[in-house]
Amino acid sequence: MSRDTSFIDTLAKEGHTILAEALRKTAHMTPHAYSAEIWTYRPKHPIDPFLKKALMDEYTLLGYDTSVCSVLLDHLETYRTLQTSAHTEIASPSRRFCIDWISTSALNQSTPYIIGAFSGVPFSNKSKPGRFTWADSVYNLIDKKKQDALVYNTHISEDMYKKYASLDESLRALIAPPRIGDLFSLWASNVSSSLLSKSLERSVYVFDINRVATHYILSVIDDAHHPVTQLLLDPHVTERVLAVFGNNTHLFYTSYETGKYSKQENVYYMDGYGFAGDHQQFPQDKNILVRELKNGNLCPGTLLVFTIFAFLNEFQCLGSFVQVEYLTRFKHMWQELDMLGVPIEHIPTNTLTTGMFPHAPHIASLDIATDRVSLSNIINPDHTLLDYYLPIWQNGNYYTNKQTS
Repeated sequence: MSRDTSFIDTLAKEGHTILAEALRKTAHMTPHAYSAEIWTYRPKHPIDPFLKKALMDEYTLLGYDTSVCSVLLDHLETYRTLQTSAHTEIASPSRRFCIDWISTSALNQSTPYIIGAFSGVPFSNKSKPGRFTWADSVYNLIDKKKQDALVYNTHISEDMYKKYASLDESLRALIAPPRIGDLFSLWASNVSSSLLSKSLERSVYVFDINRVATHYILSVIDDAHHPVTQLLLDPHVTERVLAVFGNNTHLFYTSYETGKYSKQENVYYMDGYGFAGDHQQFPQDKNILVRELKNGNLCPGTLLVFTIFAFLNEFQCLGSFVQVEYLTRFKHMWQELDMLGVPIEHIPTNTLTTGMFPHAPHIASLDIATDRVSLSNIINPDHTLLDYYLPIWQNGNYYTNKQTS
């Protein structure tokens, strides 16, 4: 395999300087060395009790018992590191699975690994949340009318269950059956947790980071002085923030129906009215926002999610290509505004986690979980992260121009 690093120079010339810097800094480290460095991060302050409660609410929905919840909260309190490169998915595809292996390669086997998966995308997103690959075949569990639906508030339909029931018996032995009417993201989180735990031989816990952000917003919205409440309910603050972040910054996602199809749209702030997409509008009114958040009609967007986790609660959010750039930009903008009430200069925003196995780039979590492939047979301890980066660029498995605001 060619070890040409010119792609990094090209990224820098194209303006992706933060991504290029992260790639250049880590290229000659081994996955184990980089993983060890990641887990040295420590926060300066405790997690906000409201976020602890929001996490506990999510863990309860996922069916975790009290002892597991306590272990996970203690882990996050200490390490304050969360894998956030994932969108909601049933089974991690090749690059996502490699990311999780790299991230945990130096993490003590008894230490939990926690993933905050982003559900604020449609099923037609590039990550294909309702699909998975096994034995060179692609399985799509999402019915036609839901292909563009918002993952966040989509429920398991009878058609989805029928597609699951038609899967090979060996797959159904590993993928727990969905229940009609349940939220897709809850089911997918539990399935993904189980498959990754088996594949990585450690305890992995996946949760819906957008739903936790919803729990958090609902917990703080009665505090008129909280920065999130001010951003959402005080027009002067909203306008001040968007003057820096840009008026095209979406704060929420929502779903709408067109004929027999469900679709997703971004929701922006409309001066003098409130929040609006092309098909739905929501006045800047506390009671209405509370109602729409509770019924799942409003899903917190990228800015809200990472403001809550990274900047108000000091999380090191491990991310892939696009995230290291927009998260660093968000940090600079919040520093310019100086309105969060907490110091954020020490919070890392460019901790890049990405890669594909050099000699088996298309190996996914299900390949390992079903014993089609042994993880030990595709790992070379002499490989550096550059070896893991090259298959991404050589095979076009990347994109850096996604609009995130």
